[in-house]
Amino acid sequence: MPAGQVQVKERPITCSSREEFIADIQLTTPNTSVQLPTNGGLIPNDRFLYGMRFQIELRITNNAGPNNPTGTTADAPYSIIDNLRIEGYHRIRQQRERFVDARLSDLRELNRIYSSNSPYSSVPSTGLNLAANATNDIRFIVDLPFTPQNLSIHQQIGYLLDAPNYDQLQLTLAYADDRSVFTGGTAGVISAFGSSTGTPRVRVSGLFALAGPNKFTGYEPARTWRWFQEVRSGDIITGNTNSRLFNNVPKGYRLRAGLFKTGTISATSSSGNNVYATLNPNILTNLRFMQGINRPLRYYTDFFALGAESQNWYSIAPTAGYGLLDFAPRGHLWEALDTSSLIAGASGDTDLFVQTDIAGAAAQSALILYEEIRGRPKRH
Repeated sequence: MPAGQVQVKERPITCSSREEFIADIQLTTPNTSVQLPTNGGLIPNDRFLYGMRFQIELRITNNAGPNNPTGTTADAPYSIIDNLRIEGYHRIRQQRERFVDARLSDLRELNRIYSSNSPYSSVPSTGLNLAANATNDIRFIVDLPFTPQNLSIHQQIGYLLDAPNYDQLQLTLAYADDRSVFTGGTAGVISAFGSSTGTPRVRVSGLFALAGPNKFTGYEPARTWRWFQEVRSGDIITGNTNSRLFNNVPKGYRLRAGLFKTGTISATSSSGNNVYATLNPNILTNLRFMQGINRPLRYYTDFFALGAESQNWYSIAPTAGYGLLDFAPRGHLWEALDTSSLIAGASGDTDLFVQTDIAGAAAQSALILYEEIRGRPKRH
């Protein structure tokens, strides 16, 4: 085998993630969904993909006093893109799959933890400028790997996105507005980065995997799904002990991890957008991931214990209000939680849920972003 190649399933990999620019998405109208301008809005499907990279660029000019903003949201500025979805029809499995459906701010935090590095952002450590008539040039980059993160490349090759096997493989971004970034005052003017005119943009690049002339012929990777559940009513508001906060954890596949997030929801964001006004690590205590009755698979006294575990594994502490429960922290997917046997049987054995004590308060919310592994790599 030539030097530098990785042998997986008898398929030589010549490059696992070569970056190539795809296209710019112009963010012309706030509070709309946008797609790639090329190929009818479809993601290129001529090669396998390791992941995608998104570089968001814009300027927000504050209104004159006294209508200038008074603060920023907890998710700012990453919440300018409210949601990111990727979906398509897989011809071999004969089903439509929405395998990424998450908020960009949460995907960024997940990538931040797993990469042990804060992704690039032009926002200074002092935060955005709130002064009247101030201009805020905002540029940040978020990577979206399609493979489970922080694994050896030998394992990751089994979870590449087999784009050639998809029809209508689409990326959809929900573009919000400045009310998802700033609080108080009135809406500022959004324009192109570094300019008082023009439109913001998202620069989209693909991280393509190459496998020589065979192009992965006959190889079907497994699929990593990232999607979330959120609770905004009930015990998260009123408070409780031993609350079944997330009562329907997904079963039937393998669960790699869950990224928790707690805080308060913004009351001033525009209709249809979802952004946290504050993040708070003190809302949940005695956090248990339960299988069946009185059987905790994981038990953390609070978010600080959960955060310390992530810091030990990945040398970076989660942002306050986030916590990562990783079932395979040593980089071996065989440690992932296999829930395939939990879809039938006595409820005392198959029940899967998150139980916690909750300090209730108005407008609170809790979210869990799942990283779920569906299927196994296979050759045809």
